[in-house]
Amino acid sequence: MSTFLNKYGNRLLLALILLAATLLRFWHFSRIPFMHDEFSALFRTGYSSFHDLILYGVKLNDSHPAGVQVFLYYWIKLFGISEPVIKLPFAVFGVCSVFLIYKVGESWFGKTTGLLTAAFMATVQYTVFYSQLARPYSPGLFFTLLSVYYWTKVVFKDKLRKSDVVLFVLASAANAYIHAFTLFFLLIQVLTGFLFVKKKRLSTYIWTAVAIAVLYLPHIPVFFAQLKRGDIGGWLGAPKPSFIIDFFEYLFQFSSGFLLLTLGIATYLSFRFYNTGKRKNRFRLIAIAWFLTTFLTAYLYSVLRTPVIQYSTLYFVTPFLLLFLFSFIREINLKVTATAVMLILISGSGVLIAKRQHYKIMYSQGFDQIPKMVLKNLEKYKTGKTAIVLQAPDTRMFDYYFDKYGSKPGYFSFTKKVEFDSLNRWLQAVQPDRILYGGADYPPLYVVEALKDDFPFVLEKQSWFNSVFYFLSKKKEDEKAMDNVRAMESGKRLNAGSKRFFRLRPEQKFSPALETAVDTLGLNRLSVLNAAATLSDTTVPDKSLLVFDLRRPDGKAFYWSAAPLKKFYKKTEKHQYTVHVSKRLQSLGTIPPKTVLKIYIWKKDSVEMYLKDIRFYITRINPVENGLYEPVP
Repeated sequence: MSTFLNKYGNRLLLALILLAATLLRFWHFSRIPFMHDEFSALFRTGYSSFHDLILYGVKLNDSHPAGVQVFLYYWIKLFGISEPVIKLPFAVFGVCSVFLIYKVGESWFGKTTGLLTAAFMATVQYTVFYSQLARPYSPGLFFTLLSVYYWTKVVFKDKLRKSDVVLFVLASAANAYIHAFTLFFLLIQVLTGFLFVKKKRLSTYIWTAVAIAVLYLPHIPVFFAQLKRGDIGGWLGAPKPSFIIDFFEYLFQFSSGFLLLTLGIATYLSFRFYNTGKRKNRFRLIAIAWFLTTFLTAYLYSVLRTPVIQYSTLYFVTPFLLLFLFSFIREINLKVTATAVMLILISGSGVLIAKRQHYKIMYSQGFDQIPKMVLKNLEKYKTGKTAIVLQAPDTRMFDYYFDKYGSKPGYFSFTKKVEFDSLNRWLQAVQPDRILYGGADYPPLYVVEALKDDFPFVLEKQSWFNSVFYFLSKKKEDEKAMDNVRAMESGKRLNAGSKRFFRLRPEQKFSPALETAVDTLGLNRLSVLNAAATLSDTTVPDKSLLVFDLRRPDGKAFYWSAAPLKKFYKKTEKHQYTVHVSKRLQSLGTIPPKTVLKIYIWKKDSVEMYLKDIRFYITRINPVENGLYEPVP
């Protein structure tokens, strides 16, 4: 038995790691719903020709290379559209990437490093989540690691087979077609090879680089079309200075215990079984340089030019950071290796399931759950008139699940680009007793706050990742016992309780400000500032703004935001309207002490305006709404 374990023990550990990786990615696999980015890609496959796919599905409406979009186009033609069918190859790529990181680690540093790195990648949410997403991430990681594996043979191995060269070229070319940052990494990888390749193999290496470039030539028109369009980056916010710290917290699943365990294993085994050798140092330098080059390039580009960095940007180079972490451990006896691997597998999986609640949050999201809630409540409340108001980037995302559940009611579709006035007119025409409101993908929070003016009784509220659902009613008899959002109302009113309106003359540019010390509000990253202003006029001003102004103690602006009154107004009475604006604070970072909040009207229109009052109150989003990327209590 001991002879068998000595001979096959590492293979058994690798098989156990791959089994864990497979189970964690395929657990109740058919229940994983589509997310926004997946729907967006699927909607861009419905073209009758390959030409139209490239033109409309990639060049004009996508910022990613064409590889994954082309794959989805033909995959759907063969197998149709359903969640498990679409996600299957991406999850398989995810499992295979765990195997490939083992192979790269074994080649660079030894089996122990490969096993420990593979165990980590098998279990953390960062890799599990992106393996369950039908987007470029898991195939990009797979072909990155496959390319590196054969690149190592081409550059460093004494004996070179033609198959190694061919597979390096093909894997690298595939990588160039998948993601902008796999293409960027490929450039770094090829350039790195020129620093280490032996002179006798230099001509071969040059020809491999040329072959990769030739295979990429058909994509050049797509690349420049996207670059000319100018939206390869830019829809993201600028990264905070703490981005890399936040990333490491996410990588280690926001668990100090898992972080200490992983670092403890790496540190103890590195000191106890130090992995020496000039060759090892060379690969350590390559591993850390690849990660830092990608991070610093993306971060500086995001700060100095256009935001492109997010956690997924580092997905293709994070494995090399992990290899660096475990690279100082030489090959050790099976008992010690097995103990370390099991500790990482058990603790990583436990944190993923219990602390991160991955299967609860990932498997129940807004696009699938909101239609369920709508249909359930339509069946439950059959008396009175119930209206449905749904917000999504594309209503086909809801329609997919209504069709799946076998019923598609009529509803008002609302996007971030639709002015509230259109919804207001629709509600006045329908005159409902109740509202079923569902918002997905960072819905505009002011909508539900405005709806509560006329539908103040909350029958039900649910939250999922980036999504909310409210069942609101005009009827007091419908009210159920639950926390009243208005109970958290704070601040003061201008002319509160007065029936007289505050007159803003044509030459006046600013209304009196509602001013409050932020320190007294108990704000945190989950807080939402809601402001409302009631005005009276015969027309809605075209240019005037409702302003949020956060000022540091020295008077300098910490945050300033202005919302057009015309976009957000809701008519309440004849010649009277209310403006609602809501701001999430989660993107602001830490607000400095003694900061002052001012809310006021900036009257850019040269007309008289009558302001009844300005008020604000605080609400908080449910942590589950950010749960895939932030801590979950």
